[in-house]
This record gives sequence, structure tokens and C-alpha cells, in this order.
Amino acid sequence: MGEACRAFLDLSEHVLFRNRRKDLQRWAAGVPETWTAPPEEDEEEVRQIDPILDYEEFQVLKGRFEFVRALPGSALSAFLDAAEEPLFEDLLRNLLPGLALDLETLVLATDEVKAFELCFDAGQMRAEVKEKVTGMVDVQLQKFVSSEVAREKIAEELAEQIVMLEAASTGALEGFFVTVD
Repeated sequence: MGEACRAFLDLSEHVLFRNRRKDLQRWAAGVPETWTAPPEEDEEEVRQIDPILDYEEFQVLKGRFEFVRALPGSALSAFLDAAEEPLFEDLLRNLLPGLALDLETLVLATDEVKAFELCFDAGQMRAEVKEKVTGMVDVQLQKFVSSEVAREKIAEELAEQIVMLEAASTGALEGFFVTVD
């Protein structure tokens, strides 16, 4: 767990998980024999690591890294360069039109966002589009994400992004994506 977290912190993709940086740092510094980590600079007490709850959270975070690392490197790099402080959910949101429209990018042009808006009808993503994108993500999850718990969590997060976009689809969606225009 500690070794994997140290490796995650060295990856450029860790910026997608900056909201979990303290956890990654705590797990990276953890002492397996005691399930503790040294105190941070501004703390005096050692930090506890829960061998059950923290390990489950670690498995989900590891699964997210596995999923992200399976994306085409050039598309991911372009997304990370174009996005201002992106989080994992931003990546999932930009992935949806990419999959729906068979794009080779995660950074959208205005006309691609407009084309994606046509994938919605009366506040719902069209069934064939939803089936396509969730099916493609499911294949990626099965192929690249080792933890069943992580696969389920990522699928839930994708579903949350779909619901959010459905709610917003009665208006313009442009502000919801990382774009080049």
C-alpha cells in the first residue's frame, strides 16, 4: 500500500486526485507493523491507518489510477494540460462525449459539445448512447481495474456524471466540459 502510494504521487495523473493527496501521503508514509504514519509537520501525534477502511479506500483510489492509466496517453496529457485543476469527475465527464461521439480526444471543441447535446432528449441521455458509453467503460473497467469494489465505485461515479448532465441537458452543456475553444 505504501509503495503503491509513493508511486502514485510520482505520476502526473495524481493531480486528478489532489483532493485525496493527504490520504495518499499518509498511506505512503505508513508503517505496516503499527498501522501508523509519522505526524505531519504541524502535528504532534502519529496518524492512524485503519487496516480495513483505509485499505478499501486505497483499493478504490488504486482502481481509479488503473482506469486513468489505461486511457490513451496523448488524450490524457492534452486533457491535463487544458484543464484548470481537474479532478477525476471532470475527466469522467469529458470522457462521456468522447465515447459517445467516437472522438480521440478528451478536450472538446465547441462543435463537439453541440453534437453531444444531441445525445439527449427531454432531459435524458438517449438509451442507445447511454448503453454505448457505459458498455465501453465497463469493458475498460473489467480489463484494467483489479478491484471489484473500485470497478463498482467508478461505474457509480460515471452514472452520477450522466445524471448531472441529464439534469443540465435542457440548456447548453458547454460550460460543463474542458474545451479548446
